[in-house]
Amino acid sequence: MKSLADRKPYYSIGLDVGVASIGWAVIEEPQPNRPAALIRSGVHAFDEGVEGDIESGRDEARGAARRQARLPRRMFWRRQRRKYKLLRLLQRAGLLPDGVIGKPQAMHDYLLKLDADLRKAHLASGDRIAAHLLPYKLRARALDHALSATELGRAFYHLAQRRGFLSNRKSMKKDEDEGVVKQGILELAAKIQSAGARTLGEYFAGLDPEAERIRKRWTARQMYVDEFNAIWQAQTPHHPSILTEAFRSELYRAIFFQRPLKSASHLIGRCELVPNARRAAVADRLFQKFRILQNVNNLEVIPSDGPARPLNAEERAKVISALTSEGDMTFAKLKGKQMLKLPKGTELKVWGQDEEKKLPGHRTDEKLREVFGGRWDAMSDDVRDAIVIEILSFEKPEALERRAIKAWNLDPAKAKELSELRLEQGYASHSRKALRMLIERMQDGTRYMTARRELFPESFKSSEPVDRLPPLRKAMGEVRNPAVERALTELRKLVNEIVRVYGKPQTIRIELARDLKRARKERERLSK
Repeated sequence: MKSLADRKPYYSIGLDVGVASIGWAVIEEPQPNRPAALIRSGVHAFDEGVEGDIESGRDEARGAARRQARLPRRMFWRRQRRKYKLLRLLQRAGLLPDGVIGKPQAMHDYLLKLDADLRKAHLASGDRIAAHLLPYKLRARALDHALSATELGRAFYHLAQRRGFLSNRKSMKKDEDEGVVKQGILELAAKIQSAGARTLGEYFAGLDPEAERIRKRWTARQMYVDEFNAIWQAQTPHHPSILTEAFRSELYRAIFFQRPLKSASHLIGRCELVPNARRAAVADRLFQKFRILQNVNNLEVIPSDGPARPLNAEERAKVISALTSEGDMTFAKLKGKQMLKLPKGTELKVWGQDEEKKLPGHRTDEKLREVFGGRWDAMSDDVRDAIVIEILSFEKPEALERRAIKAWNLDPAKAKELSELRLEQGYASHSRKALRMLIERMQDGTRYMTARRELFPESFKSSEPVDRLPPLRKAMGEVRNPAVERALTELRKLVNEIVRVYGKPQTIRIELARDLKRARKERERLSK
């Protein structure tokens, strides 16, 4: 490359940033916006920061495979550790015989010998079905008959081997997976009831494993908890010196303790407008209101024979009211006789959004209105905001269900429905404080960028000039999108090299690939 000294002192850079390449051009501009000659151009290609098809939303981070392999290892270690601690506890209490269990193979041999001794004592030789069902038989027998200490200890240990599915509202990923699990649990519960069994173990004890497989069924954690309580209540009179209340708490924790999810609050991004404030959840009612106002204020009516125009005050009020009370609305419905009554051939379009065919409504209120009924709209905004924030904070559905009954006077059926409710996931770009200010300013139809410029003019101020683009983390903090991180890192290296050879440009023009800045779920939705 020739140095800048051999050329005109004014030039601009054109950049076309994609997910795996950056097209660039150095253009001579003796006067602003008056290109005179192409100095040099090229393409900088690089590997995407993700694996898979970015355009269709089927991409994933490069470390995903390693993370997915690490998770089962961690779960296996924790399961082994939990079983070891439970065995030790049962041995100390005298519910299981002493033995070496320090290593996984030693635990395996110990349990094999224990089951062999129990089969010899209780089962006829050659009875394969009864041998297979031995732990379930012990669990069923414990409901009505006195068990020996060893038999009771084996029954308790068997409860811990498979503890059932425990729902966590914040770890739910796919609706279809959740539906399969819940359907399987409901079907099993119906079979238990129709068989007249009191517990899960009693139901399995009555099956023929050669005719109907016991394993690979979806079971609920509560089924095991109920059975534990039933066995404890039935066996306490027979082992009063062992089954004390203190030991019950210790044993219950050893069997059913569930490690809480690690807090991810530190991963929530910072607000673009209010320093150090965390971004609001998408399901937050403030963001839902903001999104409605932003879209409606950007909505344009495009007649077949005239220029585009924004909605007038009456039209705006009608659309906002409909989106708030009815939820999402298609453009076809908005143009119809029940809404804007636009002439045939007139189009609706949200400025800057070519692909959208509908406007998202107040999805949070729409879902909660189904649970609370008419009470929801009768509440004040402050009360509804507080309820939504509280709902978003709950991890355990059972805890949310109890809260709904006690604090919000929902009946058990509606409380259950609320505990299973899925609100929108993700986080907005702004904090609740910024959203509240923007909403107030945008009520009269002011567009978002205008309101932002008036309320937060500092967000438009240019930063101090630098000789080279700084590292991405220093300039923007942590970027959670690996594709964006890789593209911007490569952009930095390219621009710094151009500046090193040609000096600082007068202007930089950038075209950014839309797929680069969209979230994965949004790309997947548009692809479908």
